[in-house]
Amino acid sequence: MTDLSPDLKHRSAFGETPEEALKEMPRAKAAWPEAAISESRPVPRPCFRPAIYQAA
Repeated sequence: MTDLSPDLKHRSAFGETPEEALKEMPRAKAAWPEAAISESRPVPRPCFRPAIYQAA
């Protein structure tokens, strides 16, 4: 599964098919900071900006 949120390293989503895994990505993305906080791990500040938002 390709990481769609590079700021959230080591986050992954699973499913029986690639399509199901993609559907799980929003839940995995939302759960990642909660899990990091509960384990006293740092939550990185967002730094990834898709090219569409990188205006000169």
